[in-house]
Amino acid sequence: MTTKPVTNPPAERLGKTILGSPLIWGTAAYFCFQWLLTTQLPGIEFLRRYTASHPIEHVETFLFFFGLTWLGVRFSNLAAQRRRLMRLRLPNGAAGDSVERKAEAVLEYLRRLPPVFHADYAVQRWREVLQTILRGDESPEDHLVVLNDQDAQRRYRDYALLRLIVWAVPILGFLGTVVGIALALGNLSPSDLENTLPLVMSGLTVAFDTTALALALSMILMLAQFLVQRWEDGLLDRISRRTEDEILRPFAAKRGVSPGEEAVRNALAQWSDAAEEWVRRSVEAWEQGLHRVETHWQEGIQNTGASFRHDLTAALEAGLRGFAQELAHIQNASAAKQREESRRRESLIAQQLDQLEELTLRLKEQTETWIALSRNGADLRQLEDALHRNLTAVASAKHFEQALAALAAAASLLSAHLQRESVEPAFPPDVIRPTSEAA
Repeated sequence: MTTKPVTNPPAERLGKTILGSPLIWGTAAYFCFQWLLTTQLPGIEFLRRYTASHPIEHVETFLFFFGLTWLGVRFSNLAAQRRRLMRLRLPNGAAGDSVERKAEAVLEYLRRLPPVFHADYAVQRWREVLQTILRGDESPEDHLVVLNDQDAQRRYRDYALLRLIVWAVPILGFLGTVVGIALALGNLSPSDLENTLPLVMSGLTVAFDTTALALALSMILMLAQFLVQRWEDGLLDRISRRTEDEILRPFAAKRGVSPGEEAVRNALAQWSDAAEEWVRRSVEAWEQGLHRVETHWQEGIQNTGASFRHDLTAALEAGLRGFAQELAHIQNASAAKQREESRRRESLIAQQLDQLEELTLRLKEQTETWIALSRNGADLRQLEDALHRNLTAVASAKHFEQALAALAAAASLLSAHLQRESVEPAFPPDVIRPTSEAA
């Protein structure tokens, strides 16, 4: 006889539903926060400005507390499920029982659990898998994958309200921005700017405060949502592991099969053995072929390496011989060029020495000529002095005619002497020019 699960009275279920409602707890938290704003605790003025200065700020604050309490209730429910999961111990049944009887015993154990267990992920998951094993109409492993997908979809639907709240809070902040800017522009009066400026600043304060509050609250809600979802993912992973270890492996692998399934399994086993043998032979053939290819490849590499070393050695020797010949040719050409350059320099030095010797001789002759000229100049000065004395004497003696005759004779003598010096120059032109340039 199957034992019915223990159920709670409707009044008790209603009380638990009300006490577990996020709306009630969120409203209570909002009113507690509003009462806290009436106190004089440190920092209350800052909170009062950003959370209770405008109706939009009140709505944002209420949505924040509602979403936060929803996450708190969700987290407490998951924590309770985790604790209850640790308490569950599935019965193993008697040693001689069949798989079907053991599965029915586990189902009976799950039905007799307290009502609080029946909504847990683990109990629902195990009940579905055991019923699939007893029906034998599909693979329990595939059904477990389907159950995981259904749990993921159900969890996504459960978080829809929270996603709406996280989306609505920033939208309310932007609405407050629009309302604040509209108030500021409506109160702006260029003719009375001094009186309307406080009203304009009040509108802008509403615009910025509502946006800042909305962004801060939405960030807190998204962080809390991330943490709760991670906690729930961990719980579902633990349930999946226990389902595989305690239900699928002990029951699904040993449940009875029909003759048709047995024939299919035998055929699949034979095909698997044949495929395995074919794969083994193919692998061996591939290994032998690869070994032969590797052997030929190594021999080819060795032959190619020996030929390459021989060709490289010959090419290097030919290149070195050519380089040595070219280097010797360059050295010979360089030595011949150096000898030719030495001879040319020696010839040029000899020519310069000859020219220097000739120049020295010419300078010597020029020096002697200058000495002779200096002597002639002394004679001319003596003659000039004598002429001057004669003129003086003539002037004193009043013999003018004789003075003229003496003067003419002296002029003739001087003219003849100058003509002789001009006909026979003392220095050649090519000697006088360098000397003057040197001077």
